[in-house]
Amino acid sequence: MTCQYKISFNSEKISKIEELECENVDWDIWRKKVDSLVRWTRKNHPELDGFINDMTVNGALHYIKAIELYKKSQNQ
Repeated sequence: MTCQYKISFNSEKISKIEELECENVDWDIWRKKVDSLVRWTRKNHPELDGFINDMTVNGALHYIKAIELYKKSQNQ
């Protein structure tokens, strides 16, 4: 999936996200995969839970970490 967004910040927090372009995206598949990641993270790494609604830099870092840990778990 390749998308372009314009992200605005206010006081070091994301204040607005504008979708500029998102070609050939199947949002249903994306949603299922995100939901799966959120459930897996909640069960296996509760310290990262909540990243999906956390629009701070810390939330983004937890999101990236959750993806890394999930991928690692799938390759074992």
